[in-house]
Amino acid sequence: MKKKILLLIVLVTNTLFSQNLTVSTNTSLTVKNSSNLFISGNMTNNGTITLNSDSNSYSSLIINGTATGNVNYKRTVNAYTDNSNNDDNDLVSAPVSGQTFGAFSSNSDNNNLLASGTLRAFAPFDKSAGTYVNYDTSSNNNTVITAGTGYRAATTDGGTLTFTGSVETGTVAVNIEDSGSSYADWNLVGNPYPSYVDLSVFLNHEVSSGITNLDILEGASGVYGYDGDVSDGWDIITLANVGSRLLAPGQGFFVAADAEDVSAYDLEFTPAMRTSGSSDDFIAGRSSDDELTFFNLNLSAANKSYNTEFYFNDNATSGLDSGYDAVLWGADTSGFMIYSHLAQENTGIPIALQALGNDDLVDIRIPLGVNANSSDQLTISITEFNLPNNITVYLEDSYENTVTFLNSDDYVFTPDTDLLGTGRFFLSFTENSLSIEENTLSTINIFSESITKRIVINGILDKPTNAKIYDMQGRMVNSQDLNSNSTSQYMDVNYLSSGVYVVRLTNTIQALSKKIIIH
Repeated sequence: MKKKILLLIVLVTNTLFSQNLTVSTNTSLTVKNSSNLFISGNMTNNGTITLNSDSNSYSSLIINGTATGNVNYKRTVNAYTDNSNNDDNDLVSAPVSGQTFGAFSSNSDNNNLLASGTLRAFAPFDKSAGTYVNYDTSSNNNTVITAGTGYRAATTDGGTLTFTGSVETGTVAVNIEDSGSSYADWNLVGNPYPSYVDLSVFLNHEVSSGITNLDILEGASGVYGYDGDVSDGWDIITLANVGSRLLAPGQGFFVAADAEDVSAYDLEFTPAMRTSGSSDDFIAGRSSDDELTFFNLNLSAANKSYNTEFYFNDNATSGLDSGYDAVLWGADTSGFMIYSHLAQENTGIPIALQALGNDDLVDIRIPLGVNANSSDQLTISITEFNLPNNITVYLEDSYENTVTFLNSDDYVFTPDTDLLGTGRFFLSFTENSLSIEENTLSTINIFSESITKRIVINGILDKPTNAKIYDMQGRMVNSQDLNSNSTSQYMDVNYLSSGVYVVRLTNTIQALSKKIIIH
């Protein structure tokens, strides 16, 4: 009597719940991208289970009980084009466990893995060298692709790479270190589950009593992800903007280890972090329910673009806020970019994401760092924002003595010298739109007296006006309310060292900035 073989293909769409799941021999189950499979009990796989993804959406598998047998996860990975205008590489992680690189690279499904001789575009981050080191099909044949470790990968076609292994259902501890000669504090890690991870739960998870994942990261840092091309800046997630964001299956990212804590604690992923999702490959978008107050500031040239971010909430201040502010990756200020310094307690740290208190929406001045060539026509603009209707963001160019209202206008200019670092540009906010057309402050004459060591302000003030003095690092060094009944007023600067400063006059509708030299 012939034995009958049953081949069953189950196509899971949207969300399927199961108490226990057994996939029999010669039976296959496929979970489509944008679909979720929840198993409240145990999974036993004697056949084939495949989870799919594409460039815009991923599938999820969550098992609350035990998992027996391997599954396949087809993870979309960017194509390498060697074109600065396109995404090159991805940061990925294995959404399953136990597979060797030899088995991974020899899988016919992975013939699209970018290759050069025996080298493959699949690389952990080597902390001793401060760079990615590609795996070799000869020397790394038996190297296990470790759950929770991140890798840089690239394909020839922007298709999927198939990871085959067991499903992690428990806590995955990832050892991060502050060691090595280059980028010592930076570690490339990744989501170890074949499901989305809630980033808020991840950041706030306690690895020990009173110690969270965020606590073992450097104070001015968070989760750093990229789309394969970091020339436009990293996608950085902290408590300031985490909202309801999710980490996709198979997604790698960087974190910076705190030297004081990493010897005692490991970074942890737990089953409680797992959740469903359907969006693209790093962060599942900013939800409209997050109600974040923020804006993104962009610096662009003909073929270049770079972003820096600002967020406002009640838990942040104008100084350094651990878990909310985030430094540039590697604190690297080379290349075309825009960034900020802290509005207060400025120590010169280049900030990629700056968090401020809601009260800081008014009466604050933020130094900006800009790196660009003199040959470039540059545009500084707000590309995305959610701000109160009565809040205006304005950009001060202390070199040109101009103010641009970025809510409605871009600042377009061509510098006459290369730009490098801070000192020229500052951001400020006001609750009312400042008037440019009828700026009576423009008639005010501001200058310094070297003998008396004071700032002189001459002219008629038709409204109550405040004068502030800032050094070239953006720190306020003096503030004084001016008398609207006087046409000549003075600010004592005897205590200030010689150098260049900016005097800023503001009233309820107008502003004027003037660069002066104190001798």
